[in-house]
Amino acid sequence: MRLIVLLFVLSISLTMRSQSSFWIPPVLEDEVTYSNSQLYDGAILNPVSWNSCAFNCTNSADELKIYYFLNLGESTFLSSGQTFTSEIKVRVWADYCIGNTGSYEEIIDLNISNGKPEQYVQANFPNVLDFWKISQFNFEILNYTPPVGADFNIQFGTRYERDFVSEANTITPPTTQSVSSVNLSTRGFSWYYECGYPNFEFQLLRLYNFDVTKNQPNDIVTQVDWSTATTIVTDSWDQDLELTINEGTGFYIWRVRGIGNTEPGGSSNPLNWGAWSYVDPVFNGTQVAVNLASPTGSYIFYYEQFDEDKNWIH
Repeated sequence: MRLIVLLFVLSISLTMRSQSSFWIPPVLEDEVTYSNSQLYDGAILNPVSWNSCAFNCTNSADELKIYYFLNLGESTFLSSGQTFTSEIKVRVWADYCIGNTGSYEEIIDLNISNGKPEQYVQANFPNVLDFWKISQFNFEILNYTPPVGADFNIQFGTRYERDFVSEANTITPPTTQSVSSVNLSTRGFSWYYECGYPNFEFQLLRLYNFDVTKNQPNDIVTQVDWSTATTIVTDSWDQDLELTINEGTGFYIWRVRGIGNTEPGGSSNPLNWGAWSYVDPVFNGTQVAVNLASPTGSYIFYYEQFDEDKNWIH
């Protein structure tokens, strides 16, 4: 969880939620280990599950590296001059997502000794794009020779690293959801873009009244100028965030777009900018009347500052 206090046009606090309720970002890297007590001939180890089945965008795949390793573990201590050997042979195979076919199976041989306390090997994965179709990796111990004569905590494990290239989509924007009320002062914003982005740009704008004949915050004539909006670059695959708002009672409007990474410069390069989420064209820079009966889209909401009537001057 992150908390960032922003001192821009709008004063808010930001909390990135660790996981969207309707979209799960891909795991970029992970390591799974199995202890000595789990290693024996014929053992079927717990599989390593991925969420690639829900991430159905093969054109975003860039690089996949899978490693298998055998080591002494953190709690093994060797006395001076002590020697040992240990080896393991593991069958690794992949289960594929429903409706997909593929083939990955490999026999991994690893061995360690007092002169080589750890060994890493890289998987011979057939096609980097295939990993989008995989639901999990499975492991069967074909043969395991544990070390003798000491209290060893041998570990077998796997590590994978994934890189993604996400091209900016200038046609299809993220779909926004209705703003939710988390508590008295915090609002939740969420959106959905199927293929995901490693980064999003979020903008939130307080709508002020331009009509001197109107004196109620829930009935205004306003004009949208996105150049004055609070802008947040999330640096995250997450497709939601929470904001604690303290800029007062009134109407707010928001939008979001994905930031790709095919071009250098990140969010500063326009070639990486995806399409903005939908906002009614009436908010195109001209003055427009807004009241409690008029907002209909998920991009606009009315917020009541819960402590606005309190005098904080002592």
